[in-house]
Amino acid sequence: MLLATACLAGCGGSGGGVFAGADWGKPNRTDAAFVRVMLAHERAVGTIAGLGRRKALRQELRRIARATLARHDRHVRDLDWFDADLRTRPVSPGAARIRSGPPPFDPRGLRTAVSLDHDFLVLMIQQHEYAMATAAAERDHGGDKRLKVLAQAIYASSQEDLRELRRWLRTWYGDDTQPPPLPPPGGGGGGGGGPSPGPPV
Repeated sequence: MLLATACLAGCGGSGGGVFAGADWGKPNRTDAAFVRVMLAHERAVGTIAGLGRRKALRQELRRIARATLARHDRHVRDLDWFDADLRTRPVSPGAARIRSGPPPFDPRGLRTAVSLDHDFLVLMIQQHEYAMATAAAERDHGGDKRLKVLAQAIYASSQEDLRELRRWLRTWYGDDTQPPPLPPPGGGGGGGGGPSPGPPV
């Protein structure tokens, strides 16, 4: 994310910088769609991670949720800046190469899940898969080079997160879509007692 942040600092909000006046390419409809759907994606991720930070039993998932929320704030800030910037610039015509929107989910279902830990993992995996596909489309078909830099940063961070989330899903649930019984309070599930086993390497 450092590269995207440096790029944004140089090109816009803070005024001037080493990138001022550079030719960043003409934005197209893929750029506009990328910003729009990624803001919707970040709203969903923020809700899921906020619930995970407060309600997950396993400390590993609460840690993932906290890290996700920190990145979420940066991504929203960057995307909001681009959203405002694109409104002031002509966007070249053509088909947008972006899927319509992130996977839907019902926050009420997550709040009342039999195993919030399991559903948190499944929902976050779905969201990160969507983020990777969307970022790849922007990286390959976008017109604004700054957005392509941001898309590559989002792709890389989502890919890293996906590896960890999938490892925990396999470790705790064996990829099963049905959650097992909840661990006992203070037990070895990572919710407050002894440490849980780490993901396999």
